Amino acid sequence: AGQTMNLPPSRVTDVKSLLEVFNNNGFKIADAQEPGTQVLSNGAGQVYKPFLLVAYKPALSLVKDYAKIKYYIPLPNNVVLAYVVVSREGLVKLAGVPGVLSIMPSPSLEELFSDEARLQAMSREDKAPTQAASGGGYSTFSSLDILGVKKEWSTYGFKGKGVIVGVVDTGIDFTNPELGLDAVARDPSGTPLLVVNDEHIALTPITVVRDANGYLNTSGAIVPVFSTLYSGFYGYPYIYAVRVTVNWTAPPVSKSGVYKFGFLEWFFLDSLTGYYVRVRIPTLLVDADTPGVYNAVMFDLSTAFYSLSVTMRSLENSTLGTILWAPPNPAWLDYSFNDEQLFKLGVNDVVGRDFNGDGIIDFGVGAIAGAYIDSYGLANYTYSYPTFSFGQPGEYPGLDPNGKYVAVLTDWHGHGTSVATIIAARGRLNYTGYGGVYKLYGVAPEAKLSAGTGFFFGDLIPVEYWLGGWDWVYDPTYQALFPVPSGVRRADLISNSWGYINLAKWGHQGPGMDYLSAVFNQIVAVNLLMNHNVTLVFAAGNYGPGYTTISAPGADLLIIEVAASTNFEYFQLYGYPPGRSGNIIPFSSRGPNALGYPKPDVAAVGAFEWAGVRTIDGRGYGVIGYNEGAGGGLTLFGGTSEATPFTSGVLALGVQAYLAKYGWIPSPVDLKVLVKSSTNDLKYPVLEQGSGQVDAFKLVS
Repeated sequence: AGQTMNLPPSRVTDVKSLLEVFNNNGFKIADAQEPGTQVLSNGAGQVYKPFLLVAYKPALSLVKDYAKIKYYIPLPNNVVLAYVVVSREGLVKLAGVPGVLSIMPSPSLEELFSDEARLQAMSREDKAPTQAASGGGYSTFSSLDILGVKKEWSTYGFKGKGVIVGVVDTGIDFTNPELGLDAVARDPSGTPLLVVNDEHIALTPITVVRDANGYLNTSGAIVPVFSTLYSGFYGYPYIYAVRVTVNWTAPPVSKSGVYKFGFLEWFFLDSLTGYYVRVRIPTLLVDADTPGVYNAVMFDLSTAFYSLSVTMRSLENSTLGTILWAPPNPAWLDYSFNDEQLFKLGVNDVVGRDFNGDGIIDFGVGAIAGAYIDSYGLANYTYSYPTFSFGQPGEYPGLDPNGKYVAVLTDWHGHGTSVATIIAARGRLNYTGYGGVYKLYGVAPEAKLSAGTGFFFGDLIPVEYWLGGWDWVYDPTYQALFPVPSGVRRADLISNSWGYINLAKWGHQGPGMDYLSAVFNQIVAVNLLMNHNVTLVFAAGNYGPGYTTISAPGADLLIIEVAASTNFEYFQLYGYPPGRSGNIIPFSSRGPNALGYPKPDVAAVGAFEWAGVRTIDGRGYGVIGYNEGAGGGLTLFGGTSEATPFTSGVLALGVQAYLAKYGWIPSPVDLKVLVKSSTNDLKYPVLEQGSGQVDAFKLVS
């Protein structure tokens, strides 16, 4: 109490602008209608919204009276950055709390990436694809030549082997054939280095057994279902009840004979219709090796895919006036796990199914997570209908060995999967390209990918810390999580194709400090003191051509920030000669940062190049069902979101070469100096190109 009495008055003045966040409720949602279930309750209530708050730490004892604190991060001078969810009325009170320095909106990732969708649409505007005649003879797309990657491969042979690249984004769809099981990074025990933060968790509290005819006693069960999408919309854990009206069947794969049943509510953003689409996937946890230790999962993908396909075809017909989705087979609606794969953690934990037998997964759910960051207390829940009680927040395994839940890392948007293929696509599929056969290789096709995902901007910070080697622990005083450095290797570098320029407006209400960048700077700085080397790479943003338009948090000096250069090779796909490369695209954000330091650091191709898509984008046919003209499974990607993974891939080659020569991973400072010293000067001002365009051959040399 004495500490709070000495706090200065709140510095927050523009409450009216903050309240406008509550007016943005533009979700369009389509729910798959699943036979065999009945929704009993919807969980709706008052709307809360997420905000990032900067305050003196003692003020948190007052903040928690008006808002739920999900986590806080200590910073110098007894200041913290806290992530809170709060009602409209609570926000007004929060703005007046003594010791609060600033309050910042936490936008959805869809909002952050809306500018890139616009830029990519512009790149194809008023053009009809006309496949060019065979010529040129290239087996890969030319950005790999422009950035010195193929020259490095042929000269030195470094392709990222032994390097872990973290991707913090909308997730990664590892069911894309260019990624797959072998692209997943793992710890020494084989657990995937994939982390989920407060989303895509299947609660499995229903204990069922299999009778002599193979039926599970699921009928009549009332199952709690967690909704990631509505939890984001309402700002608190949205849990609703579903009554099961049929008995599922299952194979005899449980060592104890006791299975744990529930539903994974899986959703994705469908770019064609503009809808978020939800489907409940029946989920069965299995103790496949040791009785009572649940280490495997089965999903009734056929039943879920049938429901999803029927819904999508109806949605397309009503919104597009045509039907593109693959027709469903009525036999898929079988209420059975008998025809499904047993997905075992650490063995075959990438979840998807090929329904038409062409060798390409048609319905990709994602990958079983290795860790689950839980600010709600979902993992330690207790349940007896109609009562659902939350446990203690904390950091938990992605698959509960007691069978209470499983978390899945998926890509609800598609952005993260495109980023991942730029870094580490394996070159498995053939594409028409610009004539002849093309392969999609990432810059570091032998690297492994760790990953974390989020729905809002503030959700990404915990997974960034986790991949950076920090753990999250519970502070009962403020009923919130906070990070502690552990030094555990989960990534050698982390690729971040995101940032938010408007946060500078809100954050600089504080006294002369870019707090958001400081949060990420702390990961690097503390890790350096622990001799734990993790390099952070961030997109500069797509807010150019004006100066001082770079976005936080890449503006920090210990972070590598990337501008976008051009490669207009794709022009030939539309009947034009190939365009130029080697210019800084006008939309690429310019420096300096808010404190006057020169940024960005380097540039890489970001306008434009081909990248992979999610399985679901193929509309029931797998990735090959998606085609923009260069072959099924490719999208024309762009922005500094593309330049960043190109740079991260180049850095992965440099890390492998450094490891081979010196025996240890380079520090972020050393790696930044090396990459800036090996660029090609594009003859643009330093505040536009940094030191120049990255070159893998020169970096490794």
